[in-house]
Amino acid sequence: MTIKLISSEEEAYRCFPIITALRPHLTKEGFIEQWKRQQAQGYQIAAVLDENEEISALAGYRFAEFLAWEKLFTWMT
Repeated sequence: MTIKLISSEEEAYRCFPIITALRPHLTKEGFIEQWKRQQAQGYQIAAVLDENEEISALAGYRFAEFLAWEKLFTWMT
């Protein structure tokens, strides 16, 4: 098992089947566009790869800092 941060569009496309399990309204193109926008704001996707390099799980997260709450870690899929 390996954990890898998704950094390329090709890798993001590989995540799409898992993402749609919780976000069925997304299209591939819409997902990639949104991922790019959110990535520019600090959003990351961490993928769990099995021994065959297949993605078995994902976690989306970002670190944020606010005047009111200071630093936060938020996760979402």
